[in-house]
Amino acid sequence: MKLGIMCHSCLGGSVRIATELSKELARRGHKVHLFTLGAPFGGWGDASGVVPHQILPDCSNGRSPSELHTEWLPREFQAFLSCTLEVVKKEQLDILHWHYAVPFAFLASEVKNILGDDCPKLVGTLHGTDISVFGYDPVKGFHIS
Repeated sequence: MKLGIMCHSCLGGSVRIATELSKELARRGHKVHLFTLGAPFGGWGDASGVVPHQILPDCSNGRSPSELHTEWLPREFQAFLSCTLEVVKKEQLDILHWHYAVPFAFLASEVKNILGDDCPKLVGTLHGTDISVFGYDPVKGFHIS
């Protein structure tokens, strides 16, 4: 299969799970594209078989690797969306898997809106604070009913 995996690039569980999942799927013979805004904390590791897509090489803007960056600038969102769409179309991905709801659920929704029936299957995995913080705080602009 051909898969795309989207995740944050900070120090956190969702990043670790997404990068390890990418490596294991590639080890099993799948073609995996890993999309991150910046390089994942700790680097890409031994990612043989994984095609990394670091969207903005200069995106740290002085943030600590421990800071979960969920409030993306429009240029960050657009750059991520453009890169993802380009790879999905060119590589004809079967699955686009996103780790962490914000902003990846919105990105996946945009991919679906743009590609329609040509969109790969979408799979989301939610991790901890995207439920405990964003899922219960309507002020954050994301609410799970």
